[in-house]
Amino acid sequence: MASTKIYIRDVNLLEELQDRIVSSGEAMSGIDRNVVSSLDSVMSTLESNLAIVRQKLESAESRLSNAEAALAACESQVIMTTMGPMPPDCGCEQSEVAAANAEVSKWKGRYERGQQIVSECRSEIAEYNSTTGGHGLIVNMTENQTPKASMLLSDCLARLQDILNANMQ
Repeated sequence: MASTKIYIRDVNLLEELQDRIVSSGEAMSGIDRNVVSSLDSVMSTLESNLAIVRQKLESAESRLSNAEAALAACESQVIMTTMGPMPPDCGCEQSEVAAANAEVSKWKGRYERGQQIVSECRSEIAEYNSTTGGHGLIVNMTENQTPKASMLLSDCLARLQDILNANMQ
């Protein structure tokens, strides 16, 4: 059977241990607040950047729509000659449509990649904030385990003080 005796050589060390447990809990809580704040800042920045990319995509789509309308208008202006209808030269409009298509493709790819990054970050942050993630662990440590350990040490210290006071009388 295991021994249930406890040998305490220095009560002050127990008081220091209790203080360290409490300060460690406070430090963990501060670190967690900083991490949560940083994660919120990262998400805010990512969402802001994604909104900018979305605006650029919408602008590119508008440019494409205008270029296609200009091409359609150009192609509809058939010139009648003595030799019959002569189609107009719409090379500039066709070039503009091609350039606008390329720009839409570029911004669409960036927007889709941005959405993927934002989604992955949200997932990772949700995992951190879950009860089994880092935030949950720190909350458990600071709200449950640290006060419990501090209370147990406080009870031990109170008993030790009673013992020490009884031995001095």
